[in-house]
Formats: sequence, C-alpha cells, structure tokens
Amino acid sequence: EIVTRRLGREYKTLKGLAAQDAARWLKTAEDEDISLFTWGIGNHGGGPSREDWVQLTKLEEANPDIAFTHSTAEDFFHACFCRLLYLTD
Repeated sequence: EIVTRRLGREYKTLKGLAAQDAARWLKTAEDEDISLFTWGIGNHGGGPSREDWVQLTKLEEANPDIAFTHSTAEDFFHACFCRLLYLTD
C-alpha cells in the first residue's frame, strides 16, 4: 500500500512569494486538522530563500491560532497516521 497526498497546487514556490502562496493556501486548508504546504525554489533540490523564510515567519506570527511545523514528508505522514489512530480508537 502506498500512501499519498494530493497537493492541489505546485509543490514549489517562486522566490519571494512563498508567504503569499501560503496565505492563500491557509484559506483552503482551514477545515483540516493536519495539512501540508510545500515551498521552496526550484525543482528537486532548490530549497528555501532567506526572504521567503522571513516572510513565512511573519505569516506564522500573524496566525497564532495555527500550529506551523517546518518538517519532512515522513513526519507529516506519521502525524496523519497518529491522528487516524486517535480518531478510530
């Protein structure tokens, strides 16, 4: 069995636009207990920019009711499985 997550958007962001993309994405994910927003420059190995990191930090500070976690795909799926186990007990 292979577990996947459809992002509904590109998995990368353009330099300087990650926070803007994340703010739009937050509106679509507000009903989800656990969700996933991917960001970074380039395809397969780009990475974050300092500018985007600063802007995303400001977005996080402006939304204290949302728990932002910078993590890995593995940790995301682990959290989903833990949430599923909690809901089915």
